[in-house]
This record gives sequence, C-alpha cells and structure tokens, in this order.
Amino acid sequence: MIAALRRLASRIGAFLRRDSLDHDLDAELASHLAMAEDEHVRRGSSREEARRLARIELGGYDAAVEGHREARGLPTLDAVVQDLRYAIRSLRREPGVAVTAIAILALGIGANTAVFSIVNALVLRPLPFREADRLVWITEAPETEGLSAQTYPVAAYQAFRHENHSLEDLTAYFAFFGYMDYALTSGNQAEHVGGVYVVPRFFELLGVSPARGRLFVTEEERPNGPAAAIISDALWHRRFGGDPSAIGRTVTLNNAPITIIGVLPEDFEFGSVFSPGARVDLFIPAPLDTMKDWGNTLALVGRLKPGVTTEAAAAEFDALGPRIAKLQPALDGRTHAQVSALKTHVSGSMRPMLVVLWAAVAFVLLIVCANLASLLIARAAARTREFAVRMALGAGRGRLIRQMVAEGLLLSLAGAAAGIPLAFGLTAYVKSTVITSIPLLAHVKVDAVALIVTATIAIVTGVVIGALPGIRVSAGSMSAALKEQGRGTTDGRWHHRLRAGLVVGEVALASMLLVGAGLLMRSFVALMSENFGFRPERVMEVRVDLPQGISGDQRSAFADEVARRARAVPGVAQAAITDALPLDRNRQWGLRHIGSQRKDDGVSVFLYVVGPGYFGTMGIPLTAGRDFSAADRAKTLPVAIISKSAAAAMWPGQDPIGRHVTTGAEVEVIGIVDDVRQTSLEDVRVAQCYLPYTQVGPAALGLVVRSHSSPEAVVPAVRAALMPLVPTIGTTEFRPIEQLIERATSPRRFLLSLVGGFSLMALALACLGIYGVVSYNVAQRRQEIGVRMALGATARGISLEVLRSTLRLAGVGVVLGTLGAMIVARLISSLLFGTSPADPLTFAGSAAALVLVALGAGVLPALAAARVEPMSALRNE
Repeated sequence: MIAALRRLASRIGAFLRRDSLDHDLDAELASHLAMAEDEHVRRGSSREEARRLARIELGGYDAAVEGHREARGLPTLDAVVQDLRYAIRSLRREPGVAVTAIAILALGIGANTAVFSIVNALVLRPLPFREADRLVWITEAPETEGLSAQTYPVAAYQAFRHENHSLEDLTAYFAFFGYMDYALTSGNQAEHVGGVYVVPRFFELLGVSPARGRLFVTEEERPNGPAAAIISDALWHRRFGGDPSAIGRTVTLNNAPITIIGVLPEDFEFGSVFSPGARVDLFIPAPLDTMKDWGNTLALVGRLKPGVTTEAAAAEFDALGPRIAKLQPALDGRTHAQVSALKTHVSGSMRPMLVVLWAAVAFVLLIVCANLASLLIARAAARTREFAVRMALGAGRGRLIRQMVAEGLLLSLAGAAAGIPLAFGLTAYVKSTVITSIPLLAHVKVDAVALIVTATIAIVTGVVIGALPGIRVSAGSMSAALKEQGRGTTDGRWHHRLRAGLVVGEVALASMLLVGAGLLMRSFVALMSENFGFRPERVMEVRVDLPQGISGDQRSAFADEVARRARAVPGVAQAAITDALPLDRNRQWGLRHIGSQRKDDGVSVFLYVVGPGYFGTMGIPLTAGRDFSAADRAKTLPVAIISKSAAAAMWPGQDPIGRHVTTGAEVEVIGIVDDVRQTSLEDVRVAQCYLPYTQVGPAALGLVVRSHSSPEAVVPAVRAALMPLVPTIGTTEFRPIEQLIERATSPRRFLLSLVGGFSLMALALACLGIYGVVSYNVAQRRQEIGVRMALGATARGISLEVLRSTLRLAGVGVVLGTLGAMIVARLISSLLFGTSPADPLTFAGSAAALVLVALGAGVLPALAAARVEPMSALRNE
C-alpha cells in the first residue's frame, strides 16, 4: 500500500515537473546519440552513416520520448492536457463560434443555477435553525382554514407541553400578531413596528442565539416581570444605527418603558419562515395569564426527542388530544392535533410549483444542449478532412472523441463561468421581491452547493455536446472523407438528418414549454378576472395606534374622530374603520342562530370589526338590509351584518334580516353583503360576519381610504390631518389594498414570470436552431441550386422550397411537442384555475407562435438561396 502511494506520488511529481523533465530527457538523449555516433565513426563509418546507425539503435527518438513519459508520469492526464491545449487553439481559430456557444450556454446554465438556488432554499436545504429536521408544526385544522382553526388556547398549549412524551420541548408564538399595534419611541422619534408575543424558550427551541445581548430569562417571562424586548438586526441598524450601546437601553413601547436586551442574528427572519410578507422587528414575552381568555391564539412549534420520528409524534398526539379533552372540558374539544415537519408546513405547498419550475429550466438546458450539439456537428463536418488526416497518422477513434469532448467541456465550463453572474443577478431579483407570500425567499443564495451543481451541469453538458459530434465523425470512413474533401464537398446526408432531428427536438421542447406557460398565463388571467367581492382600486389602508389605557367607549370615540378627519381631507371619497382586511389578517368564530341546541348547527365565519361606511369604501355590495350607522352604539340593540354564504348556510331560502344569531353574545342581523375571498383568491367564497366597532370596541385599528384619483396623492394630506391624534402616523406605511391582491397572487406571478421567461428563451433558441440548420443546408446545396436555376428554376420557387423545408422541421416538432404538452398539461392541472388542461386556444396559440418563428428563421436562408448566381455556383463546382 505504501509502495503504491509512493509510486503515485512520484508520478504526480513527474507530471507537475514534466517540462523540466522533458528538457533533461532531451539533453540526455542528445548526449546518448552523440556518443553512439562517435563510436560508429571510430569503427570506420562516415558521419552521416554513423548518425543513421545511432538513431536505429535508439529505436526512434519520438517513441523513446513517449515511452519515457508514460513510464514516469500520468499518461492519461497528460493526454487530457494535450487535448485541452489543442481544443483551446482550435476554438481560438473560430472566435465567433466560441462566443456564440458560450453565450447560449451561459443562459442555460445560469438559469439552472438560479432555479436550483431557489429550490435548494425552499425545499432541499434545512430550515435555518439548529437540527431543523427535528422541528415539528402542530395544528388543529388544515392550513386552508383560518388562523383561529389552526391555533390553540393557552390551556391546550400547556396541557400538550406537560402530557406528551415525544417532544423534547414545545413552544409557541401569538399567531394574531398582525392585529397588535406597537409604537416604539426612542428619543423624540416614534415608529410603528411589527412585534410578536413569544412564549418561554421560543428561541432556545429553534436553536437561535442572539448576535448581541441575551435571550429572555425566567423573571422577564413571568407576569409583572421586568419589561424586556429582543429586536431584529434590521431594526437595530435602521433605528439605532447598529450602535452596540442600544443593548440595555430603555425605550418606550406603547407609552410604557421596555428594555432592549438582545439583537437577533442577521439571517434570522421570523416573517420569512412563519409569516411570509410580514416584517417583524420586535419580540416580547407572551403574557400567558392574560392570554388565557383570548381563545385560540397560539401557533405551536415542537422539537422531537432524539430518535423520535414525526409519525410517532403524530400517533401520540392523536391519542393525546381526546384524553386532554376529557380532563379539561373547558377546552370545548379544541385539542385535536395534526403533527407535521415544520419544513413541510413552511414550504410544502410550494413543492408542485417548484417541480414545474425545475422541469421548465431543465427543458431549456436540453434545448441548449441540442442547439450546441447541432452547432458542433456542423463544425465537425467542416473538419472531416482534418480528422481523417489525424486518423491516417495513427490517432484512434477514442482519441478523436476525447478531443471533441474536450472542446465541449471547454465551452460548457466557460459558459458556466459566464452564467454564474446571471445566476447571482436572478437570485438577487428574487430576494428583492417584497410583496410576496412565498416563504424563505430571504434565504435564496448561490452557495457552495449551487456552485457544485453548476460545475456538474457544465461537465455533463460538455460531455453531451462534445460526444455526439465526436462519435459521428470518428465513425466515418477515413478514405471516403479524404476523397470527398479532395473534391471540395463537406458532410453527408447523415449529418443533415442528425442536425434536423436535434432541431425537431428543440421545437418539441419549446412547444411543451410554451403550452405550459400559456396555460399558466390563462389561469392567471382567469383568476384576476374573478369577482373578489371587493374593489381594491384607489383604496389604501394604514394602521392607527390606539392611545393606551382608554376604555371601550373612548376607543370608539377615538375611531370616530380618525374616520371623520380622514373623510374631511380633499380628494378622499370615502373612509372607514376596520380591524381586518380580506386576504390579510383573519380570525374565525362560530356563528349559530338563537334557539339552536346543536353545536354543529351553525357556520364558521371570518369576523371583522368595522365602522359605518366600510362596505362602500371597500366596494363590497350591500345586497339587503342596511349598513352600520352612528346610531349603533353600546347601549343600543347589538347588530351584525353577515355575508351571503353565512345567510344561505343558516337560513337557506329564507330572509335573514331581523333574525338573531350569537357569536358569544346575541346580535340581530341587519344586513347582507357579498362574500369576499378570504384566505386566498382561489378558495371558494367563505362566510363572513361584521360587527360594529361602536358596540364591540376595536382591539386594533385600521383606516381604509378610497380616493377620487391616485391614493398616493392624498397620503400627505391624510397624514397631516391625523398627526395631532396619532403621532406615529408620520412613520407608518400607507398600504394600497391592491398589494393584498399582489401578495395573494405572488406564487402564481413568481412561477409565471420564470416559466414565461424560460419559454421565451426556448423559443429564441429554437429559432436559432432552425436558422442554423436551414442556412447550413442552403450553403451545402449552393451548387445544386445554381444548376437548377441554370436549368430554369425560378428564385421564387427556390425560396418557397426552402420555406417548405423549414415548415416541415417546425411542423414535425410542433406535432411531437403537442403530444408531449398534453402530458405536461395533465401534470400541472393542479396549478390551473378556470382553465382546462386541454385549452384549445393555448395549444393553437403556441403552435402558431412556433410556426411564425420558424418562418421568420427561414426567411434569410430562403432569400440567400434565391440570390445564388448560377454561373458563380457552377464555377465553384
């Protein structure tokens, strides 16, 4: 073993010093030849005869050199180096071909690297927590339900934490943090920040350590303990300029002092993992004693004990839920538990989209390979005589194939190097997307794994695009090639058929991509054409911080004044108060009509607390009854407005106006409004119930404003009108309601933009491939065309023939692509909305686009064929 390693080390050393050793060998051989020559002269031979005899005794100078190299070094690696050097010289002689090939490869490999980086961040790479594979998500209902159905009351959390045996620990956070308002004041400047209540050991369970300062201690997590907060790295830099002295500083949060005890790491983004699109900058201990009366509010995250599987934990919680329900009847059966990997909860819904995206970019890479293989086949055909001469001089077929593979590898590696900046640019663009509901986008990056994948793709691509022309050229007849080249002809019919077949494959793949992108586009258009139940145009929303320590009546009076001031601003058409918005913050309550004795005799509704004019401001049609008014007060009859779905579920075919329902307290139904899309735009319409803030007293306050023209134009005036009441309004962002639509559709827009871009790239590459094959075919048939035109063929007839051959290539590709697209359409049917997988308009449009592109690609070769001069062509022949 040691001897073998020593021999290997010696060979590696000899390979690295081969130039020096070759120089020494040349000197040694020259000395040996001189001595042998002198010996033959002493024996009586002439100087010329002595030199000849000395060389015969040596056995051939070149053979001796090669034999010595093989004996001392690494002959295979040495041959590879020689092939690479020859490939560099060969490509330098044709810079146009090299630059074109590298540019095409850069697009294909760069796009694949970027998409892999996205897939890696969202699916393949573990979550950015310690031993993330042991983290689990525990929920009461499927994620298609509202937050109230997915969360637990404090008592259930405590029972699960103490009774289970599968988890090392269990923690939670307040899932309805979007309803909470936090006004942070440091110095004389106030700012509205997003904050989250976290229960004990939240960060410890995730394995997150502060970058500066410390985490919460037991005293700070107890009722009436020291007020402490941990802030994000973004807030630390934005508000405190990254000043280390901010740690331990006391600031004001909602008019109460609180001490900043720590700063989280830069790569920890709560919103990116748990609430995509939300900006969370502040974490404070959850007041569990106070929250016991808040109902279902906690989202649970657990860490499995070592060796325990997710399936085992799920089985235990299935049995644990009913047992806890019996022990604690006050939980009202809210103890059902579904356990899944946290990674699945975070990004599992994105998997189908990412599979489609990865398939699309793989199609692009296949088209790139076909395009480059076609280009190198044409180049190899023009070098047939060169290869024939090399084979005549002793080069084997394997050496020729290896030479072509070396050229392919050089091109693909150069393309990969040029494509990496493109990948960085694409991933930076993806990370910059702010209005999105896609998780983990902040963690997308081109890392070492992505670079390894890029290198692998480049190597495989280089082998593919190099081996195909190499195998074909080396399989040809050497003598026939020398004879044909001597007559001035080039490649034969087989070359043309092979290149035509590659182009047909390109067109077929492009057709499949176009159909897929077309179906996604049609689905997006169909979705955006839906009636969402409200009109988002020219409407904006702003969060309003409520004064601390005021009663319910005082809150209502404050909200009245906020709405009044906003309505008085010139340019404002309508303004109203709400604590929630469609496609944004949500909570579900049970709604039952009075007199029902059954728990299931009701409907689950999304609850809103709104003010007079809300429906008009949001553009939600009031179909029956009346709107809330200023007369609906705490001491008047409690009232509610419900949506059509709620009315139909509770009183099918009956008039619900004047009937009484309970949401915990009895209220009278005074109006019916249209349903609105709640958790997503694709969901069927769900039921809503609206209560007046004048009777309920809002826990959080949002102001919606509809303007006569651009909403941005009235923002300064609205700020100025509200500043005396709400000092933090100066730093609070006004959010267009259309952003809610953008965020809800962000996964579809994300997929559509990338797949659409890849399909256009595929279309361009297919066009290039068709142009290359047709123009090359015209160039090879130049003499034939000249003879035909000399015999009476017209330029128009020649042009039409070229265009017909172009359409034949495109037609075969479109037919094969359409068959493949039918399969693709079925596979992506779950991503479609309001569009049939067999949508004829999409299939016809894609086919028409490819035919038009093919015609465009064939026009220039057709014109070139029509301009052939018969006499010039005949003279060349």
